[in-house]
Amino acid sequence: MNAFRLQADARNMRKRAAAAKAAAEKKMKTEVAPPVYSSQQQAV
Repeated sequence: MNAFRLQADARNMRKRAAAAKAAAEKKMKTEVAPPVYSSQQQAV
């Protein structure tokens, strides 16, 4: 009876995990990258 509910929960958890992972990667990139990129862009 709860099969659909369980599938939906699993799908939502997977989406949330993917979103959290993407956000963490984005945050890491923005923390690490900008000094290099911004100085290069300003030089050009």
